[in-house]
Amino acid sequence: MNARYIKKFAIFFVFVLALGLGSSVYAASFDCSKAVGKIEKIICSDTKLSQLDTNLGEVFNSIKTTNPKIVNEQKKWLHEQRNICQEVQCLVIVYSDRINELKTIGNCQVDENLLIGSWARVKNGFFEEMNFSVNSGTKVFASWIHHSPEMTGTWDYSECIIHIKHSSDEKLQFDFKVQKMDREKLYVFDSDTNLNAIYKKIQAAH
Repeated sequence: MNARYIKKFAIFFVFVLALGLGSSVYAASFDCSKAVGKIEKIICSDTKLSQLDTNLGEVFNSIKTTNPKIVNEQKKWLHEQRNICQEVQCLVIVYSDRINELKTIGNCQVDENLLIGSWARVKNGFFEEMNFSVNSGTKVFASWIHHSPEMTGTWDYSECIIHIKHSSDEKLQFDFKVQKMDREKLYVFDSDTNLNAIYKKIQAAH
């Protein structure tokens, strides 16, 4: 192979490589030719970020029809997390975290309505007995210890996490990560005890 041929081959290889990189950069979930603002331009200029944006779009689109409220949550994420980043590494982190969060939502098989009712501790867990109810649009939480009232407050359910707030002490909050429900038993991860807990649905006797 003569030097002239080698030179032509090298030029051709560089050209093909450039095309390949260009197509990877344009793999974002939006049209990079119409990118506006600093964040979108950073995403389009970095192959890894562009791919993360594509992955996020795919996961988001796969769950938004069954989780309509995720649309507003995604807008909030864009405004409060993604758009405050000023460099590539920050964006890589927030994109990776968001993809994992959305995948968790997509894997969440326990509907909020299934949580409503009274539950008794079978194994671990902070509360001995607890109840989730909805009263005039307000989600009400109550717990008992040895059948005596212990705590009242409110609860919310998002991204497979039951978030409980004390009615008078804002600092007193609890998070249960719902894992599954099977045969009237609720399996959760109790973030306060760092233990997997099991509760069984019961008939309220209070």
